[in-house]
Amino acid sequence: MKEILKKITAATMAMTLLCSGAALAACKDKNEDNATPQSQNSSISEESSLVEESSSLEETSSTEETSSSTDEKEEVVVTRKPCPDFSVQLLKNENDGFSMDGETFEITKQLGKIVVIHFWTTRIATEEMQLIPQGFTPEIPLFNSLKEKHKEDVVVLNINLDKTSEELCAWLNESAPASGWNGYDMYFAQGDLAEDLWGKFDFEGEHFSSTVIVNTEGEIVYSQKYIMYSHVLNGVIDSLMQPKQCPDFTVNTLKCKNRYYSTDGATFDIKEQRGKVVVVNFWATWCGPCLNELPAFDKFQSEHKDDVVMLAINKETEKTAKQIANWLNDDGYKIGFADYSLTFAHYGTNETDLYKLFGFADAIPATAIIDQEGNVVYFGLGGLSYEMLDGIISPLL
Repeated sequence: MKEILKKITAATMAMTLLCSGAALAACKDKNEDNATPQSQNSSISEESSLVEESSSLEETSSTEETSSSTDEKEEVVVTRKPCPDFSVQLLKNENDGFSMDGETFEITKQLGKIVVIHFWTTRIATEEMQLIPQGFTPEIPLFNSLKEKHKEDVVVLNINLDKTSEELCAWLNESAPASGWNGYDMYFAQGDLAEDLWGKFDFEGEHFSSTVIVNTEGEIVYSQKYIMYSHVLNGVIDSLMQPKQCPDFTVNTLKCKNRYYSTDGATFDIKEQRGKVVVVNFWATWCGPCLNELPAFDKFQSEHKDDVVMLAINKETEKTAKQIANWLNDDGYKIGFADYSLTFAHYGTNETDLYKLFGFADAIPATAIIDQEGNVVYFGLGGLSYEMLDGIISPLL
């Protein structure tokens, strides 16, 4: 367990940091002594070209074939894995404590609601908490905050993995009053069948904090044996609560040939990516958390190159595309960016600001994840680790 936590500490220590406001200056001072934060007036061109009308039968036929091809892409349907059927006996949770006479929780009766299923152990909640990276919000209070925010739209089920039902009830009555858990509006399941449920969700190995999120149609949208962070949880839930399509956009990419970047890359058109998962990430050369997360993006891209596209858009509007290419060939080369499979882009100035088009606040790193149908399934600020990406994207693959 300690080795797992140490691994997570190394991979995610900087993941929840944001470069925003005063933090922007701090990040710049650390990574580029002479840099000065500037207003984000950068932009990206929206695709506005139209197929010209032609009297030529050949051109008309070609246009119709192109339109037909586009329609086929738009008909891509995402098939998600359904949540396995299960029921579990609950502990009764009242202000005066927990008892064994709770009701039965049935997942099939939760259709129409978002369900967060959280596997946990008392060890993670107590003596080993000091090994969790700074910035980690203890998960059960985090899930309670989510429940308070969304009320009846969200159900939270906490399933303990390391105690029998009687032991768990006794532990909660001893430990929960100090933390306020006995006043939380969410479910705590008796632990006698926890091992069977753990296996139903394809988790294996040493018991560790794990989370599954199920949408209103009973489909799994997030699943990972990993600590849950607030920005990841909110990024997934907010996308379910306020579903939206990815805005149409194009952006000029930086070309990488023989480990050397230049500005004569191809145009990236989001509409041509239907059928693949697209990760749009906004970063800057002076943003430490941005640079820390890109290796995880590259690893995930390399392992899923046929199904996933990673687009890393530099947001430094005070710099030209040539300057960003030069940075990638110099400092970026030193930290391995020349070998990355990511698609790098810089969207320049005086055009539509894609960052604002997505609706992000003025902070980075910022990431949007778009499914094969063009739906935004994650929208959030804060660094992402490999495990976080896997939890969001794997249910789509």
